[in-house]
Amino acid sequence: MTPAEPSPTIATPLRRLPFYYGWVVVAVAFVTMAIGVNVRTAFSLLFSPILDEFGWARGTTAAAFSLGFVVATLYAPFIGVLMDRLGPRYVLPLGAVLVSSGLIGATFATEPWHLHLTLGVFGIGGGIALTYIGHGAFLPHWFVARRGLAIGIAFSGVGVGSILLFPWLKQVIDQDGWRQACWTMGLLLVILVLPLNFFLQRQRPEDIGLRPDGDAPRTGDEARKTSPRPDNVVEVNPLLPEDTWDWFCLDNVLYHGKVLTILWDKTGKRFGKGSGLQVFADGRRIAQRDTLGRVQGPLKASH
Repeated sequence: MTPAEPSPTIATPLRRLPFYYGWVVVAVAFVTMAIGVNVRTAFSLLFSPILDEFGWARGTTAAAFSLGFVVATLYAPFIGVLMDRLGPRYVLPLGAVLVSSGLIGATFATEPWHLHLTLGVFGIGGGIALTYIGHGAFLPHWFVARRGLAIGIAFSGVGVGSILLFPWLKQVIDQDGWRQACWTMGLLLVILVLPLNFFLQRQRPEDIGLRPDGDAPRTGDEARKTSPRPDNVVEVNPLLPEDTWDWFCLDNVLYHGKVLTILWDKTGKRFGKGSGLQVFADGRRIAQRDTLGRVQGPLKASH
């Protein structure tokens, strides 16, 4: 299953912006991480008022936070699969809904396990999609030459968000209680984070007819020369004598929506992936041979 192709009526206006659309992707990621990451860790602000109200043991109450991170670890591989299949415009709103449901559901808690389920499983666990894990799955597609700058700006939203969000939430808790703070954070996710990602976020520049870093699309003979083969097979032919190098690694090679990694390890001890020439597409090995020479592999997995 692959994401549906974007409608031309949507893609065309995005291409016609006076600046590269990748920076819109970065801006949305900045806002999403500023709110999403810090809402997950706002449990530290809720902890004391919850203890004061219910009188539960500190360990029992704090278990919601620990459980949330255990669940997030279990969620992480599925987030990657969903990101590949559906893209960020669906996965990140799903994360916002899960966290919002957990926060609002926690306001009805009367037993410790209620808190563990709502704030833990849904809030802290479900919010993994809004963090570095979720964004790291698609942001690198948009930039090559300026990848470090772009990802650094997006991830800096976490720090800016904590500076702005935590003092405000503390004030809400002091004035209106922890339940009102949960409602506020939940609504903020639904009203701001969810629509921003659904309407503006995209997985790859190719989805809207662009190229990484905003480079001009190839046309004419150049485009035909760089088109993928009709059988979706990639061919690698290192023009090196086999006794020249014992090993090399060519990583993060963008090829028609796939990230290729080409490894040559003569002894198999350098990278721990076995000996010979190997080609990986998005982390999946698609080709291998024992000697250094021409090798072919399918870009798409067979179904």
